[in-house]
Amino acid sequence: MKVFVVDAEGKPLLPTTPARARILLKKGRAKVYRMIPFTLIILLGSSLLL
Repeated sequence: MKVFVVDAEGKPLLPTTPARARILLKKGRAKVYRMIPFTLIILLGSSLLL
């Protein structure tokens, strides 16, 4: 399974794994953008994702 990702401007990025998505959410570097399909939005200032 893949998790879709968009940047702060809404442009699509490459999908990520659920494990990396959990890390981004836990660290506050992303938030849920849509539930179906499950998509994260990267927050501003998160140029280094991990």
